[in-house]
Amino acid sequence: AAGLTYFGSRGFLGLSVAGFDTNYGVPGHEHHDEEDAEHGHIDEMEHHEEEGVRIELERRRIDFNSEITEPFSVFRGLKTRIGAVDYEHQELEGEEIGTQFLKKTLEGRLEFIQKQQGRWSGSFGLQYLDDDLEAIGEEAFLPPSATQNLGLFAFEELSTGSLSWQFGGRIESVENSTRDETLPDRSFTPLSLSVGLVWDLAKDWSLGASLARSQKAPNVSELYSDGAHAATQTYEIGDPDLEIETSLGADVSVRRGGGPLHGEITLFLNRFDDFIYQAFTGEEIGGLTVLQYAHGDAEFKGGELDLEYDLWEQSHSHLGLEFMADYVRAELRDSGDALPLIPPIRVGGALHFGSLKWHAAGEIRWVDEQDRVAVNELPTPSYTMVNASVGYRFYLKTTFVDLLLRGTNLTDELAFNASSVQKFQRPMPGRDFSLLARLSF
Repeated sequence: AAGLTYFGSRGFLGLSVAGFDTNYGVPGHEHHDEEDAEHGHIDEMEHHEEEGVRIELERRRIDFNSEITEPFSVFRGLKTRIGAVDYEHQELEGEEIGTQFLKKTLEGRLEFIQKQQGRWSGSFGLQYLDDDLEAIGEEAFLPPSATQNLGLFAFEELSTGSLSWQFGGRIESVENSTRDETLPDRSFTPLSLSVGLVWDLAKDWSLGASLARSQKAPNVSELYSDGAHAATQTYEIGDPDLEIETSLGADVSVRRGGGPLHGEITLFLNRFDDFIYQAFTGEEIGGLTVLQYAHGDAEFKGGELDLEYDLWEQSHSHLGLEFMADYVRAELRDSGDALPLIPPIRVGGALHFGSLKWHAAGEIRWVDEQDRVAVNELPTPSYTMVNASVGYRFYLKTTFVDLLLRGTNLTDELAFNASSVQKFQRPMPGRDFSLLARLSF
């Protein structure tokens, strides 16, 4: 990657280019005997490990970024960003190309920043996305498809002493199309609105609250999928009749930014109409779990907690204790059934030490079992992760070098991620140690 930026008295403009090439093996890639398949013994076919299945990937990206910082008219600035990505990867079975994926993306954003008008400030702008995807080969799970998205957004803030009001809005035009004549092209016009406030209650204390009505259009994967998805080792089936997903959500936060005890507590509630999710059907095709895109009215509720207590502080040294927890309960409103791939309650604590040269940390994180699962979904057991790190900084005049020794999952716990469709096929990493060096100048 390389970039060049010009800075002037009225602003800046920059251009960067990046390329990434890689070739790597795919573990656990299975196929079935052709003879068994020809005789229709689908459920009894033997699985064999394919030899030499690899992914050859290329990605090229160009980005342009600029900002006018000198005020003009009723604006105090203008931000522009344009990016283009050319992505390609092919699955190699020995020397032969199995499936090939081609993706081209063009995106841009133009944002006008308003001058302060009394107690009002804000910005508005346009955002554009053009995305073309083509999959070629036997394992292509998506037909050639394209997405064009044009959005108009605005954000305004009103400050009235200790109270700040925030208002936001976005309207989009979304066009999803496919070259498969058996599938329909779909058009959507999502509209999202939000209002929030931040109230400075007292020294170091603040209360935040927001109410948002947001909409999301289904994407091409949710509409048109029909095939084996090698990356997740599942068979995905879309629904071309999906409608816009609409949510009405509220959250309340209490924050303390100073003092020996500081942190944030947040509670939230979201109610969805036509929530889009992947349902476990309980079926298999070619040994792969079948996932069907579906929609239903749903409800999410829960909370997050992140607190830190300063145990000791002297000169440039600090010792702190951190506590964190989060919980979400997600279900379909009509039946009360749990939604799939929802994480269980998680609780953790950490001890941090830092000085000019040394820093160290130890962390314990407990994750509960997830036995409240969707239909045809398997539960996951609880686990405890123990992580630690220690680092030292060398100062060399105007530069410094950081050395960091980090250990994760020190007890080598066998753990499964409840949010993964491959929770049991791909356990979380076991015990791991890494040594990192970083030079800053």
